[in-house]
Amino acid sequence: NHAPTATLATVSPTYSGRVTAGFRLNHNCATVSAVCAQAVACRALTCGKRPADSFLHARFSLGDDVLKPYKATIDRWLWPDVLMNQDTSVATAKTAIAAYKKAVGQPDGLAELMVFYGEQAAGFSDHVGAQDEVYVGTLVRMFGQALKVIGALPETVRLDLLDRRDEVRHISHNFGYGVGDDMDKLLAEHGVDGRRFQLS
Repeated sequence: NHAPTATLATVSPTYSGRVTAGFRLNHNCATVSAVCAQAVACRALTCGKRPADSFLHARFSLGDDVLKPYKATIDRWLWPDVLMNQDTSVATAKTAIAAYKKAVGQPDGLAELMVFYGEQAAGFSDHVGAQDEVYVGTLVRMFGQALKVIGALPETVRLDLLDRRDEVRHISHNFGYGVGDDMDKLLAEHGVDGRRFQLS
């Protein structure tokens, strides 16, 4: 008799790219338990889907776009539908990035989520006129963190992300708090010269 084991490679018996509950148990139960525990922690990111989907799809690179559920969470909580009386939540939006980092942590995916965070936060502030210091303060900090991650990426990927970062900086000059000026300083500190993106 063999101890129960689980083969994560067989999470989808039909290889359809969807994670099912039909894990075959094996002796590596500790690994499976750890994965499942982390999956439950991602419940807030599922937006009505099965709690494990977002984590496991990212962890094993399943599905067409592993970033989609994380972006959906960022979009919902940074750019809510004010006509439906929805609120913003910086903490929940940041949780999406933290969950992806824990599940996969690929630098290019992490940078994409950080840039997307900035685009959503800056866009909402510009269109709606957000007056929340925590909201815009976190936007600036995320801007700086994204620059650090982007700086370690290959140039072909880096330049596109920096271009999108600069657009966020440009928009951020529209809504005060010195947000745009702070972003100017951060770009200079990382050796980025305006829209030309000449890296030192």
